[in-house]
Amino acid sequence: MIDAYLDQQSVEEKLDEFFQSVPDTEQVIMLSDLYGGSVNQKMYLRLDRPNTFLIAGMNLALVLQLLLKNTPLNHEQLKDMVEESRKALTLVEFESTGKEEKDFWRN
Repeated sequence: MIDAYLDQQSVEEKLDEFFQSVPDTEQVIMLSDLYGGSVNQKMYLRLDRPNTFLIAGMNLALVLQLLLKNTPLNHEQLKDMVEESRKALTLVEFESTGKEEKDFWRN
């Protein structure tokens, strides 16, 4: 995991160090928060490396799906996982059940 902007080391330096430590045959899936953001742009420049992917706008559902996989993923599998993780994104709205708030925790 690379934490950007937490110290004086540049994102480029951290990415360079990481990619130097990983064999070209190993799959790398990079995750960034914002498509087009500064970190995403730096990661994008590494996509010329074989078997390297970048997913922007990630969420916890996607991270968990990726962590539970123990085999390399292809492009189509990653696209499916991204679509599935989008389904986890929802606006939760309060709906009154007519019960007291204290009853919510006691069911």
